Amino acid sequence: MFSSDGVECAVCPPGSEPSSDHTGCVACSMIGEYFFSTDGTACQRCLPGHEVNGDASNCDMCGAGKHSSEGAKCLHCENYTSASFSLDGYAECEVCPPGSSPNEARGACVSCETGYQSPDGAPCTACVGGQEANPRESAGVQCTPCVENLFSTGNGSLCTACPSGREPNDEHNACNACLPVRDP
Repeated sequence: MFSSDGVECAVCPPGSEPSSDHTGCVACSMIGEYFFSTDGTACQRCLPGHEVNGDASNCDMCGAGKHSSEGAKCLHCENYTSASFSLDGYAECEVCPPGSSPNEARGACVSCETGYQSPDGAPCTACVGGQEANPRESAGVQCTPCVENLFSTGNGSLCTACPSGREPNDEHNACNACLPVRDP
């Protein structure tokens, strides 16, 4: 509360607090960029995972895909790392586990599609020719070479057998015609 005339006390409006001599009100933004006051009594800093609203009368929760480690401005997780995401009210962005990557809004992690990999939680990438990411074995964590009689053209395709009369090349990324067997 403050008194400008020394007779009657008044309450400061939200977004401000009484001056040190209690003769007026001081805007919370003058105390610090990220301070607020809901009732005009004392300005304070927002909790982590929140940011000050436009009139400094309250704090708004950071939405999914954003974070605020010190109760300051909510920042996008994409500025953090390519593998990061957050839920509503997160103070820090989290890193997606291997075999997954952040969704477009960066509010959750989604598993890599079959034939794609993400060893570090970054955006999933397609396996190259001669390899596959088998969801039963490595769960999209890393691409593995096609086994002996299989091939893959890449771009997320799985290792499969060549058509009849053909066999995988040395790189296992295409099929070659079988060579005729010659008698010695």
